Amino acid sequence: MTGSLVHVTSAGIAADGSTFTVVRWEVVDDAEGYNVYRRPAAGPVSWGPPLNGTTTVRVPSSGAELLAIVSPGTAAWSVLVNGLSAVAAGTTPGTVLSPVDPVVVFDRGLTPAERTFVQAGAQADLTMGRIAGLAFIDTTVTADETYLYELRAVRNGAESVAGTSGDVWAGHFTLPPAPSGVTAQAGDGRVLVSWNRPPAAATFLVQRATSAGGPYARVNARPVTHDLTTDLDGQPLPATPGFIDAAAWDADGAPATHPVDGVAVDGPHNGITYHYRVAARDALDRTGPWSAPVAALPIRALPPMAPDEVQVTPTTSADGMVVRWRTVIRNVEGHRFTDHDVPDSTQTNLIHRAPAREQLEDLATLSSHLVTSLVSDPRDVTTPVQTWTDTDPALVPPYGTTPFYYRVLVRDQYGLVSAPSAVVGNRVPDTTPPGPTVIVDAVGRADHIHVEWRENPEPDVAGYRIYRGVCDFGRIYIPGTGHDPDKEPSDPTGRFTCDMVLVGEVPLGDARVMMHDDGVIWFDDSSVPANSPICYAYWIRAYDFADNLYPGDGHGCPAKKAEYTCAALREKTPPEPPVITNLKARNNAVLIEWVGAPEQDIRAFHVYRSDKENDPPQFVACVFTDGTTTTVPWHGIVPSCMVLPAMPDPLASRGSYLDTAVEPHREYWYRVAGVDWLGNESTSGNLTAIPASSTFTYTSDLPGTPTVLPPTPPPPGGCGLEVTWEPPFDPATLRGYVVSRSSPGAPPRQVSPILTVTSFTDPTARRGIDYRYTVQAVDAAGTLSEPSLPVLHRY
Repeated sequence: MTGSLVHVTSAGIAADGSTFTVVRWEVVDDAEGYNVYRRPAAGPVSWGPPLNGTTTVRVPSSGAELLAIVSPGTAAWSVLVNGLSAVAAGTTPGTVLSPVDPVVVFDRGLTPAERTFVQAGAQADLTMGRIAGLAFIDTTVTADETYLYELRAVRNGAESVAGTSGDVWAGHFTLPPAPSGVTAQAGDGRVLVSWNRPPAAATFLVQRATSAGGPYARVNARPVTHDLTTDLDGQPLPATPGFIDAAAWDADGAPATHPVDGVAVDGPHNGITYHYRVAARDALDRTGPWSAPVAALPIRALPPMAPDEVQVTPTTSADGMVVRWRTVIRNVEGHRFTDHDVPDSTQTNLIHRAPAREQLEDLATLSSHLVTSLVSDPRDVTTPVQTWTDTDPALVPPYGTTPFYYRVLVRDQYGLVSAPSAVVGNRVPDTTPPGPTVIVDAVGRADHIHVEWRENPEPDVAGYRIYRGVCDFGRIYIPGTGHDPDKEPSDPTGRFTCDMVLVGEVPLGDARVMMHDDGVIWFDDSSVPANSPICYAYWIRAYDFADNLYPGDGHGCPAKKAEYTCAALREKTPPEPPVITNLKARNNAVLIEWVGAPEQDIRAFHVYRSDKENDPPQFVACVFTDGTTTTVPWHGIVPSCMVLPAMPDPLASRGSYLDTAVEPHREYWYRVAGVDWLGNESTSGNLTAIPASSTFTYTSDLPGTPTVLPPTPPPPGGCGLEVTWEPPFDPATLRGYVVSRSSPGAPPRQVSPILTVTSFTDPTARRGIDYRYTVQAVDAAGTLSEPSLPVLHRY
């Protein structure tokens, strides 16, 4: 940091001969705090101890430290409360500020956003500078003595010189000179004033008057501290101090005043010449001389806002169009029309019409489509909506209908023209809709469904809209009408509604090209949810040039079975692996039971077995969702929608299989994979990714039942629960022991391998849960004993 970034200003000499100086600086990166040193300018180079003592100058770390700097009720306290409240509220528009207690904030420590706010105010206010840890008041100087100051940044207890001051003559000061290079850029209801920053200037004041000789009034509510980087037109500026004097407006967009230093200030108003001057203030808010004034003339430059709420509706007699739009009473910034503070009295509405939307979207040729102009008064509160009726005979062609589009602009009394409104179209209605459209086919692909239909023979068809619903066993799904694959959905009244949504549209032009090239009209529905397992119903509805849409057969959904078809994706997503819920050893057999995630297209389950957990799984059986089994894996077929339900059947996700092809007294590991109708298998055939569970077969001769010993307290810092039992392990009669565990609401499950010791530490036990442990002995043939009595263990 250079010396120019450390500024020292002296107060004057008081009646009792005392004085003080103010040292201010900018943020030094990574500094934890600062120490301020002083020495006589003419003496030896000996800085002595820090003026701030043993406590570094820094942001207060507690509410008590904050209160030592600023008192509640002061102006600086109000600035602090308002700023911290705004930071807490964030930038969401309309957020109501809730007052924040600065003491609470500083007690818990500042957030980065709060620290940024405090540092931003350090330049404008000495108290805020002290709160930001960027200012120090030296009250130990002697009047008329000359001093040098040195600022040192503190990091990890070590100091480094951050900057030094020039000579400071205590009790004497020079006011900042008048800013030079003052310029003024005029805009619409605003003026940007900029200037050069003179030495020793901390903040600036800006005044304006309607005469170069005054009287002048201050227009900046807060001291100016920051630099501007862009002008009123958004063009870049070299960083320079500046202020934008902008007119105030009330919630209704009318001119308003805003308070500045206790005085209500209005304007600047367009058409009035203003004179601006600027003065600099030092760190103790002492104001230097005013600059020479510069003049600026705000001018009307903002166009009216674009007309909105445009509506185009046919006349009740179907002989023309009624165009409506909201009366434009404000400019593009939402301000009411004024000039010299006088409201506008007239404006011209320009209405354009074309038979094609694209013609009105081409702004270069828009004026060629002007059909009429309409004069209105933006002050007339009795006419909030402008209306014009277009009865041109061209709107009603001999056959069918023709769409026409409208766009409105507004020109104010000074010739400024708004942006155009949205393009809005309509047509004189033809109320007879087309008839039904015949669907040819619907075929599922990997990521979309391809639908084909025949051309509707009616001459005024303008296109086709594709609607999609859900199929339930080949019939359109009607929520609440049952789940029967053999019956058409119905209700007692004979009227029900199917849930079909618009997913696409094929206009007439595209349809004709398709008929020419392919002999059918088609649509690829890529909006089907990726990897969806269900069948979808497609219904094609023709619409005419009057946008009359085929309503259905009038006897139900409204689509009847002959008007829609069903299809499903050829997706590649396999079902989720089922969870083995029970693995029970039987005499010369193993019973495997599982539950899978409910999925509409689940078809079968493959059961796999291995001798060891990490051995390659071997196929055992295929169990279909209807309970039948086969020894051949299911490789998949493209299913008919007649077999796929709209809602998953929870019962179809459950299954079981009794594996009798096992040898007694052996341990086996099992995995179960789900397989859908298309043959997609869980984990895409990576069977080792499916968790495995193990068990073994047994005979009717059971070993003796062990006894679980009372639990002992787990060692401090230990990991897991220790379970012990008796009798001691006898290798002559036993193969080992297995430990099972149950928790509240859950069945017992094995948690250990076969053990040849009489203790087991359960590493998966969690603290705060009561567990009951049982132990079973395993003889040399792999036969399990009866489980021991469960013993409660608490971790």
